[in-house]
Amino acid sequence: MEAVVSVVPKTWDYIPLIVADAATQMAIDTELADLCNRNPNSAYLRFYRMSPPAVTIGRHQSWRSVVDPERCRQQGWDWVRRPTGGGALLHQHELNYAAALSHDMMGRHPAGPKLEIFARIAAGLMAGLSLAGFEARLNPSRKSRGTDDILTAHGLCGASLTRFEITVNGLKAVAAAQCNLANASLQHGTIYLSPPGAGDCFWPEAADPSAIGQHWWAWSMPGSSSEGQWLAAAEMLKTGLSQNLGIEWRPNMFDWPKSPAVVSRIARWEAEQWHHHR
Repeated sequence: MEAVVSVVPKTWDYIPLIVADAATQMAIDTELADLCNRNPNSAYLRFYRMSPPAVTIGRHQSWRSVVDPERCRQQGWDWVRRPTGGGALLHQHELNYAAALSHDMMGRHPAGPKLEIFARIAAGLMAGLSLAGFEARLNPSRKSRGTDDILTAHGLCGASLTRFEITVNGLKAVAAAQCNLANASLQHGTIYLSPPGAGDCFWPEAADPSAIGQHWWAWSMPGSSSEGQWLAAAEMLKTGLSQNLGIEWRPNMFDWPKSPAVVSRIARWEAEQWHHHR
């Protein structure tokens, strides 16, 4: 990996874990990204879970090729488009993170601040996983590599490994995607705490259930998927980021789901045909 310039310790806002529906979570993340785009001294980290469970698809995906709406309705799953890229995935047994920060909050990577952000956050997450005894590795390749042909054909996030994503024992452990504004970036990520079951498919054609266990999120953090585990995992990853990036945390207790700006974003998000019917 290219050499990076050391980072001066910065203060980031830390938002405690929020459990809410998928549209609300995406609205919060885009609001934080816009705040950072307007304020060069701002950065936010948060962890969250989606209730009810939801499928998110990448910014550039066509939902018709990756989502079976009837199957999602039968399971009681929402679905929404992310502002970030990448493939589709089901949020049900996982912990999600979002890091929104202005480009001025990071050191400078030879390839620019956008890559700097991706690389440094990945390094911090690896440090957090190491605190729990996991031997995490960073995928250094500039090219994506598929892990399963059937699932890759469905545009599933877990079926490919992209640059700066993290593996444990050779299996994809952290999914990450990023969108970039003029002066800020938003990075999304998902860490599965328990593997999905054989029936947890949301795509139009059912794949061989055995393929899920072999390739799609086969790695998971041991233990039951409980609120205590979510909070413990969030604290572990937060500590790794703090130690690796020299971050000091400022608690942010604002009620983001009820923020007028977030509520307005939800209404616009649901009304825009591009998000739901592309």
